[in-house]
This record gives sequence, structure tokens and C-alpha cells, in this order.
Amino acid sequence: MHMRNNQGFTLIETIIFIVIVGIAVLSVIFLYMVNASHSHEPLIRQKAVAVASAYMDEILGKRWDESTPMGGGCVITPDGNCGAVWSATTTYTPGATVVPSSPNSHKYEAVTTGTSSAAEPIWAIDGSSFSDGTVTWLDLGDQTSTSDCGITPSNCGPDGENRDKFDDIDDFNGLSNSPPQYPDQSAADGDSVMPGYDNYTATVTVTAEAWNGIPADDVRRIEVTVTTPMGESISLIAYRLNI
Repeated sequence: MHMRNNQGFTLIETIIFIVIVGIAVLSVIFLYMVNASHSHEPLIRQKAVAVASAYMDEILGKRWDESTPMGGGCVITPDGNCGAVWSATTTYTPGATVVPSSPNSHKYEAVTTGTSSAAEPIWAIDGSSFSDGTVTWLDLGDQTSTSDCGITPSNCGPDGENRDKFDDIDDFNGLSNSPPQYPDQSAADGDSVMPGYDNYTATVTVTAEAWNGIPADDVRRIEVTVTTPMGESISLIAYRLNI
């Protein structure tokens, strides 16, 4: 009868096993520490997006231009039309207003009942009256918005009022807050700090920029950029049209 000789691990095998297990444990610990060190980043980005969205919502709720009528509507710009465009062989009644098919910044009012001619007239730009078929038009003068920042870039920015009095999107150009702030009528300077956003910075730029075939005078590009405490910048961009 044979006796089986049972043997355990040798010393070398035991040492190799300990080394392998140790490396595996260190790898797991390293991965955990790396993940833990970055676990706050998604929250920081979410907070930045929330700030940018709050600023953008505030801006988009304002008028397009200082001269935009209450309740909405367009304003005349050098490269754009605002109002009904003149049409041929159309009957007009007194009080009706039109703009030329080729913009000239002027608006015209019918002072008699009549029908326009088949060909577009030569539009007066001196405030006088003139005939078009059987209708008589009166030049109402240059209707261009003098506050339009597409015409005068220096008008892109606040008009001297505090944040809570901003009434059109151009007013927000150049706004920079660190930490971010919200409009507050009870505050002396018109805004108050958003709690919980220390070391964040919010900046706004509003520029006249052509878009999708629409001339720059009639377009505003709004960009809100929020910089996080990590130095990462997150931007939201929107376009507003002169309508």
C-alpha cells in the first residue's frame, strides 16, 4: 500500500502569490482614487449649465432692440424691411404703410385710396408726397433704429441702467459676473449674488452677425459662457431675429 505525500505551497510560490495579490489590490485602490477625485466634475458642469441657462432665459425674455414696440414687432434697419412690403397693382387705403422691396430705411403711408402701379415707383426720401398709380404716398422719413447695435456697435451694451432695468438684449453685451448674479430690484446695483456658485464666472456677448442668409443688422448672436472652478468653460449660444 502506497502512502500519498501531501505537500503545501513552497515559500517561493507563497511569495509570488502575495506579490500578485498586492499588485491587484493596489490597482483597484488606484482606480478607486482616480474615480473619486473626478466624481464631482459632472455636478460642477451641471451647475455651470444651470447658470448659463438662467442667464440665457433672462436675455431671451427681453426686447430685440431698444426701439422694438411693446408686445413685439420689428424695427427698420438699413439692410432689412420692417412692415408690409409694397406690391404691384394693389389697392391701398389712407393710413396703410409700406416699405420698398429694396430696403432704404424709409416707411411710406398712403394718403389717398388708390391702386399701385405695375412697376415699383422711385421712392422719395425727402419727406415729400408722390404718386404711384392712383395712390399717393407720403414719405414718413428714415425709420432706422438709432439704438440698433448692428448699426452702431457702441450701442451694444447697457444704456447706463442697472441690471434689473435691462430692457433689450443689447443691454447684456459685456456683462460679466464673478460669482454669477441674478437681477434684483431690491439691490442697490440691480443684482444679487447667486448662492452656491463661488468661483464661477458668467460672461455675456451680444453681437450683430449674419445668419442663414439674414443680414447682420437683423440678427443678434447671444453667447453666455460660464467658467467653472476647474477653469473649464461651458457656453450656450442663441440667435434672435428682428421680427
